[in-house]
Amino acid sequence: MFRGEEDMTSSTLQNPRILVRSSIAPHESVGPEAAHARKSMGTFAGNVGNLLFMDAVYRTVNTNDATVVADALTTEGKRMNQAHIDRINNEFDLFVVPLANAFRESFIGVLNRFSSVIEQLTIPVVVTGVGAQTWLLDSDDFASPELKTAATRFASAVLDHSASIGVRGERSAEFLAKLGFGSDVVDVIGCPSMFAEGLTPIVQHKVDAIGPDSPIGITITPSTKGSADLLNRHAEAYRRMIYLPQENRELALLLWGERVGGMPEGLPRDMSHRLFREDRIRFPLDAPGWRHLLQQQDFVFGGRIHGTIAAITAGVPAVLLAHDHRMRELGGLEERDAV
Repeated sequence: MFRGEEDMTSSTLQNPRILVRSSIAPHESVGPEAAHARKSMGTFAGNVGNLLFMDAVYRTVNTNDATVVADALTTEGKRMNQAHIDRINNEFDLFVVPLANAFRESFIGVLNRFSSVIEQLTIPVVVTGVGAQTWLLDSDDFASPELKTAATRFASAVLDHSASIGVRGERSAEFLAKLGFGSDVVDVIGCPSMFAEGLTPIVQHKVDAIGPDSPIGITITPSTKGSADLLNRHAEAYRRMIYLPQENRELALLLWGERVGGMPEGLPRDMSHRLFREDRIRFPLDAPGWRHLLQQQDFVFGGRIHGTIAAITAGVPAVLLAHDHRMRELGGLEERDAV
């Protein structure tokens, strides 16, 4: 069952029926327990940052004459079958697939499942914002043979149904170019979430300087070296600083006090951490609520690309601490220094 599905009738090009890869439609709202519970990955596929680009693409194609349905991420699921594929062909005119760092080793299975579906579709397919996941010290030839094979199959399947593929940045374009997909079929478009509030977000400085009592927000990628020290030093220096986690496992801590497995020492992995005890952790459940929360802050910084984008599109000054090429290319920092 697709999310937001209603009675599907025949359509014309003037009234397109569009299926969007999205866990939930922007106008739908669920409580924190339901958001956390869906397929153990939450309504945001494990990381709430995914909601930003899925939300942005859904709203872009949701014009007055269109019928738009979220696929609830079923199209990439392991239980996908021929009946589901037939429904897509019969009930929709277009399949839009917003993605993030999909060209990575841990996503090979999903890429292959997407390819299997797309190869059998008879409708156009549009891919927006796909990118390669590489670390700053990775060589240019970072991908395994398995990833290259999966990415080649995926790109070929999409281009059989589309004029081009939209990628996040130059490094992602270079990755596809080495696989044989040049600039004639690859467009660098950035992340769709950057355009959720218009082509040029307006950032306003609320204050002249940040002080110990300033309301600020911090985002952390737990696996990044030094994250705990960064978080705790600023928690001590800024009494009104809040931590903005993004992973589904961190939501479980807030809901039920469930210890976060695999979280490095010094980060909020259980109820003993000072930020938990001092009620200084906020977990956004949807894109509009996320932006509203950030609009109450004077400044946002940290190592989460979509945490930074959420702030910028909310009009709040933000700084991204880039620790991989995915962030550098999205931040427009490939050719200059990054913080």
